Parts: sequence; structure tokens; C-alpha cells
Amino acid sequence: MKDIDEVRERIQERKGFYSRVNQKDKKLSFFNFLYFITIFSLIVGGCYVGYLINEQKHFIDNERLVNTVQSKINEWNLDKFVGWLPFEGWFRGDSKAVSEIISYSPYQDDYFFSDSNRAISIADGIVIYCDEQESGKIVMIKQDNGVIATYGALQEIQCHENDRILKGTVLGTYEEAIFLQFHLNSNKITYEEALALGN
Repeated sequence: MKDIDEVRERIQERKGFYSRVNQKDKKLSFFNFLYFITIFSLIVGGCYVGYLINEQKHFIDNERLVNTVQSKINEWNLDKFVGWLPFEGWFRGDSKAVSEIISYSPYQDDYFFSDSNRAISIADGIVIYCDEQESGKIVMIKQDNGVIATYGALQEIQCHENDRILKGTVLGTYEEAIFLQFHLNSNKITYEEALALGN
């Protein structure tokens, strides 16, 4: 009889042990679910931030991929969910407003002039370089068509590196003539060729 009582006590102890293990498993399964949701959110958020960075910096120039992702984002309307991010302006891709019609006339060599003393972008692109040199301030723009446009001999600059620039945007001002030089695939092209590519 004593043996039976001992067996019953052991059975009861084991039942208590397994019920405690089951309770721990339930807690663990909740944390596993929470962990899964957190990792999934991080992956989705990281992909979306990567897409926004690529849209601004153009690391991957695959138009079909960008169009597919953009259509999915438009379907999901994710823009309203990232509005609270403190660095939202980094990825917004704000473009400067179009304010001038483009018209340069040759002055001499790579120098041109126009009716106003404003340096005006001849095509859409991104400012890749702004600096001051002996001859004046300089702005370089990588246009969407692949042309690198250099606007030099400027007195004042009204743009910053990594700004998205639209055709006709005022980049700055110059005094007598503006230095304009254009390169496509490391080859110098004329103002007229660059203007034709910008249209």
C-alpha cells in the first residue's frame, strides 16, 4: 500500500511539474509571437527606408523594380505611417520650384550670358557638388539624363548638395557671364547637345 501511495505522490508531483511547464510554454509562445512581429516590422521598415534612400540617391537604377515597389507603396498608402519620423525631410525628394525659362547665349569659350543674371538649370537632376573656387562659386548637377552639368563663376548659390532640382530652377546668380560645361560619359558635349538631351 505504501508503494501505491508513493507512486500516487510521484504522479501528482509530475502533473504539477508539467502544468508549470505548460504555463511557461504559453508565456514563451506569446514572446515568440511578439519577437516574430518585431523582426518582421524591422525588416519591412528597413526595406521601405532603403527604398526611400535609393529614390533620393539612385544607388540602384532599375526602373521596373522602382515602379513595382512604388505601386505597392501607393496601394498600401505607407506614406502616412512614416510622417512622424524625425528625418522625414531626408527622403522626401523635395524639388525646387520652377521659376525661369532657360535661355543662354554664347559669350566666349565655355562662358554664356542671359537676359537676367540668374544661373538656371537646363534639366532635372540632383546637385552633387557645391563649392567656392578662385573664379567664383560652382554648382555641379547630375541630370536625370546622365549629363554632368557644371555652372561656374557664380556670385551666390541658392541650392545645396543633394537637392533635387527641376528644369528652370534658379541655382544662383552671376555678374557678367556664367561658366557652363557639360559632360556625358566623361566626354565633353556642347551646350546645344546638353539642352537637346534635357528636353
